[in-house]
Amino acid sequence: MKKTEINAIRTELKVGLEALRRVTDNNLKYAINFFEHALQDKPSKITISNEKSELSQKIKKNVDYKTARKHIISVAEELLPTMKVGEIIGLSKNEKNRNKYEFPVTFRKNHDLDLYLAINNANLYFKKESENTISIWLHDTYNFDNHIKKQSSIEQIPDLIKGKMSFGEWLNEFGEDLQNIGVVKSYEIFIKIETVKVNVLL
Repeated sequence: MKKTEINAIRTELKVGLEALRRVTDNNLKYAINFFEHALQDKPSKITISNEKSELSQKIKKNVDYKTARKHIISVAEELLPTMKVGEIIGLSKNEKNRNKYEFPVTFRKNHDLDLYLAINNANLYFKKESENTISIWLHDTYNFDNHIKKQSSIEQIPDLIKGKMSFGEWLNEFGEDLQNIGVVKSYEIFIKIETVKVNVLL
């Protein structure tokens, strides 16, 4: 697809996202912002290192996060005495050396549609801050990836209208189609969620 065509589609999408922003009264704030950020040739990574940020607080209150958090804390209690300050567990760029400790988190749409559309499947990791404190972070690669995709999102519009698929599911298909033609580009997201005092097991 030509660069001029890609830019024309991006311009139209931004107009649509602005309209969606008004209609949803900011309830899909991060889903819209993150999607909009992907509408450029080389989107920069997004790092939110302030745990008091609105998004960090939103994740912290989420039921799905709270479940994954329990596992992180139990691992941290065990590993902290042998870790160096600044050391990270659960984040490895090298797939072969991927740490055996992984903390996946999936935000379900019935708990928070905004997080489901913005982040959905991500990984958590923790960093040793002091002898008995850790910071918990989220890492996600923003992209659209559906392993069972059979049709284009345009062909699926009748299913969407008939209620055979949800708007969220269709949006993921649409996003993947846009990614395949180069309109949407992937990027990395890092979010510091909280700092936690841990009961270290001696």
